[in-house]
Amino acid sequence: MTQIIRLFIELRSLALLAVASTLTAAPARADIDLRVESRPNTGAIEAYVRVTDGSGSVTGLTRGDFAVKLDAAPLDTFTLSLPPDQDPAQKVSVVFVNAIDSFVASQIVNFVNQMAVGDYAAIIGFVPMISESSLRPFARRPVVQPLTQIDAGVGTDTLVDFLSLPGHFYSSPNPTMVFDAMNRAVNQFVAPPVALPNGPKAIILIGSHRDNYSTQTQSDLVALANDNSIAVFTVRVANTAENAVVNALMESLAEDTGGSYSIVPDAAQVAGTLATLAGILNDSYRLMIPQTAVTDCYPHVLEVTSQAQSESIPFTRCDTTPDELQFTSRDNVGTGTIVVSDAVTVTGIDGPVAISVHDGEYSIGCSRTFTVTPGFIFPGDKVCVRHTASVASGDSTSTLLIVGGVPSWFWSTTSAGLPPRPPKRASGGGAAGLIELLFLLGVLLSRRQRRFQSRKRCQVYFSTGK
Repeated sequence: MTQIIRLFIELRSLALLAVASTLTAAPARADIDLRVESRPNTGAIEAYVRVTDGSGSVTGLTRGDFAVKLDAAPLDTFTLSLPPDQDPAQKVSVVFVNAIDSFVASQIVNFVNQMAVGDYAAIIGFVPMISESSLRPFARRPVVQPLTQIDAGVGTDTLVDFLSLPGHFYSSPNPTMVFDAMNRAVNQFVAPPVALPNGPKAIILIGSHRDNYSTQTQSDLVALANDNSIAVFTVRVANTAENAVVNALMESLAEDTGGSYSIVPDAAQVAGTLATLAGILNDSYRLMIPQTAVTDCYPHVLEVTSQAQSESIPFTRCDTTPDELQFTSRDNVGTGTIVVSDAVTVTGIDGPVAISVHDGEYSIGCSRTFTVTPGFIFPGDKVCVRHTASVASGDSTSTLLIVGGVPSWFWSTTSAGLPPRPPKRASGGGAAGLIELLFLLGVLLSRRQRRFQSRKRCQVYFSTGK
């Protein structure tokens, strides 16, 4: 089983690299883009296959043009559906979440203008919110243009006008409530404003910020998307090394919902990625695999071959988005000491997930063995982390642990040390010195007076016997 899981993780990494490459460069030969929507495990497994060659998407394929293998064994119990660009009864419905700026909004305008009549699109942007408390300073809250039909008329204009409002999309380092926005995006499909046509349904999230302010959790969001068969396509606009938390978020949202994850170096490259995503949604054949083909929570591998090209992708049928781990912070630790967190249990998942650490080490089982090497962890396992505390007094150190794409932090703060000695009082001349001298003389005179009175009472007692 360990070897299977290692293979699963390696294939997943290769698949993500392949998708990123596909989304940033046009294919020069026959190629396959494969993604799988496998959750929840109460429904069929849906494999979406886009076949391309040097001139674009390959059309006119039939069931006989596809060969499918499940865990290296031939699988013939699948049905084929044509993509929307070959089936007039199918339409694309997509919700854009733009957490970048107005330049990206203008590229989404191009996407909307190229959508087919009868398709549907919704837009979610962000506007500054009035701070409800000191915990949410200057956060940006989502605003929504609901799913609207593309009609080359009023409907299309409504979407374009919303995208053209500069107040909804602007460059800012302010935190963005991404999970709240994504929850609204999924609910566009859960409770649509109008009855939506048959066809692919997707969310495209374009962003580069982490989320510290949403009321929604990553685990609940993924579960809601999977329960409603909504694939999430994420586009990370920044260098991959810039923020490990954002990378993990964007990657896991796509991977855990059957979408795809791509990285572009700057907003100018988003246009090419959106064009590729449009092709994936419009040109992909759908292979429906019966629910009974896989009923467990173990990792599996699906391989699809067409036009002499093959592509494999790992998948699971169960929840792989864990609950956030809650490490208790450690205060007043010694400077430069090794600080170990408490042991916490991994919950909210049904199968093994990837684990990695930044600025520290982790230990599964909380033994004496700690590591920095990425690996995998099972539901119910305990994990702890450790790091070296700061060498400065009153300073904090953090370790980031990412489990199944969900980040958790462990913090330690060194003791503040002894307070500084108060400055010595000046003595001697001056007004302050004279006042102190007079005060001391008063104390001495008072003491002498008390001693004199006591001595006098003793003399009276001994002389009178009373």
